[in-house]
Amino acid sequence: MLADGVEVSLSQINPNDIESISILKDASSCAIYGTKASAGVVLITTKAGKRGDNATVSYSGRVGWQMNTTSTDFIRTGYEHVNVVNNFMNNSSDATHDIFQYTEANGGLQMLYDRRNDLTEDPSRPWTIVDEATGKYYYYGNFDWYGYIYRRIRPQTEHNISLQGGSEKISYYASGRYLYQKGMMRLADDTYSDYAFRAKLSVNPLKWLKWSTNISYDKSAYIYGGYYNYEQVFGALQSNICAAWLPKNPDGTIVSYVNQLAKNSPMGGGRVGILSAGKNSTSRENEYLTLTNSLVLNFMKELYLTASYDYRTRDRLYKYRSMTYDYSRTEGLVETAAATGANENMYQESNFRHKGHNVNIYGTYEDTWKNAHNFKFVAGGPDEHYRPTNLRSRTRALLPMTLLHSQWLPERQSSPRTSRLTRLLASSQGLTMTT
Repeated sequence: MLADGVEVSLSQINPNDIESISILKDASSCAIYGTKASAGVVLITTKAGKRGDNATVSYSGRVGWQMNTTSTDFIRTGYEHVNVVNNFMNNSSDATHDIFQYTEANGGLQMLYDRRNDLTEDPSRPWTIVDEATGKYYYYGNFDWYGYIYRRIRPQTEHNISLQGGSEKISYYASGRYLYQKGMMRLADDTYSDYAFRAKLSVNPLKWLKWSTNISYDKSAYIYGGYYNYEQVFGALQSNICAAWLPKNPDGTIVSYVNQLAKNSPMGGGRVGILSAGKNSTSRENEYLTLTNSLVLNFMKELYLTASYDYRTRDRLYKYRSMTYDYSRTEGLVETAAATGANENMYQESNFRHKGHNVNIYGTYEDTWKNAHNFKFVAGGPDEHYRPTNLRSRTRALLPMTLLHSQWLPERQSSPRTSRLTRLLASSQGLTMTT
């Protein structure tokens, strides 16, 4: 995938900068791009100023929100939820019957039935009751777990500004974009932001000479809470959750293990406690910079010689902080979740950097005879040098619970230099003739 002749990731392209897109699929047209183009080439041309045009400033902005296209009105009546799940489990192959331990014998079902129409807690019928003999918490609520964990409405905003124009021998274009989106998670910071900038300048000092430069920069950051593998978070949150239960006790302590669950497992695989505590966080930052300079020499009407140089850097920095949390299932007794798995007291940082230099030199000769016969000859080749860096650090021992981000890491390590040289000769697929 090439933007203005430079290999890019689609994520670093501002959609508002795109002028046109074309796809090359046959071997002859892709040959000039080397072995990387064996499966085809996507060519993106970005907007540019036009010579002779007056300076023009354009702005576009939007503010809106995203909503689910499917219904999120999940069951939130504790009485109905308990009956549905218990009936299913009692008629399944699972040996655990009445997995939600509300029965007529212990009076639990009747207490849920009395509260079935209370969408908010009625002081005369509290949703949390403390057993006088044991001090254990018992829950009889109608809680909207989807609305507690997820956002039903997710705001977003985008702003674009551009400047373009030119004179007799000069054309220019510059643009900038800011994008901000709120994510699905409601309990923790869940945001995506992107800053993009592009500047292009083209100069024709002589009739047969054209010089151009193209600078593009993009930086994005995705920040979210909970376990770093958000797909596992979504998967785990469906387990061991009941509309009759609440996320917090009256004293503000977190609910994780419930006394009315027949299996000793935390709600949502422990992810409910992690999100309610709001201490775990993940940050994914990506930064791209591309600088391109090119010369085009047109000595003859049919012959063009093109030479270009581009410098590219790609930085990816991922940071993850996890720690355990406190919860309570008995009044006055606070416990700490086991510091394993997603609850491990750990800080991890992964940093990847790619630096590359690429030189392309090729000539194009094209002619037409009698408006019926076409001849096109392309010869040249790229010389690419790049150096990737990949550093991953993880610390577990004796981390203070207040540490949220890294204060210092060792200098990045680098791998040996790698270079690739490809030349296309007239005898290769760089020669195309059609009649």
